[in-house]
Order: sequence, then C-alpha cells, then structure tokens
Amino acid sequence: MDTDISNTILNNLPEELLQQLNECSTQEEKIQCVNTYRRQQVIDMVVRQTELSPEDAEYFLTKTRGDMITTIRLAMNGITRETLTPEKVKEAMSMRSNRVIRPPTTVNQQIYYNLRHFMDNTM
Repeated sequence: MDTDISNTILNNLPEELLQQLNECSTQEEKIQCVNTYRRQQVIDMVVRQTELSPEDAEYFLTKTRGDMITTIRLAMNGITRETLTPEKVKEAMSMRSNRVIRPPTTVNQQIYYNLRHFMDNTM
C-alpha cells in the first residue's frame, strides 16, 4: 500500500524536481532537494507578486520566518531591504493575525459562511 501512495506522489511531481531527486543518493539529500525546490518556489511567488529581486525576496522571507503573505505585504507597503526593521516585521505579522472578519449581512453570505464553517470543522 505504501508503494502505491509514493508512486502516486512521485507521478505528480514536476519534471525538474524528479530529475534532481534521481541524482540524490540518500534520503537526507532527497529531503534537502525538496526543501530547496519548495523554497525556490516561494521566492519565485514573492518575486512575481512584488517588485523585489530574488535576493531581496529571500532576505525578506528570512526576516519574516518564511511567511510569504507578510513578505508580500511589507514589499507592497514600500519597505525596502534598507528600511526593514524588526518592528515593521512584527507590525505586519500582527496585522495578519488581527484580521477582523465581518459577520455576513445577506442571506447568501450567511449560507456560504455556514458552509465554509462546517467544512472547516469537518477537517
């Protein structure tokens, strides 16, 4: 049964990552390859969503402990590598965690709110 699951997972991986995994000999090297690939994907996402260079995106991600949303928020607010301070990072992270969700106002919003709430609780 485990081999079926691993074969399914391997079939869904990008070709670039599969080639890198084939070159790895140990399990630790494979884990390192996957982590590197994922990190590069996050950096590419931040670069596409902002005007940051890949080096700056990696720096921002390091400072925000890998939080892509906070990194994008900081970059969209005009924060640069030179003006990035721990206080600004904390402020951006607290803004994300303190989001206020308004209660639904129409019947359709109430229905979809209840469906989402139900689906979240079943997971």
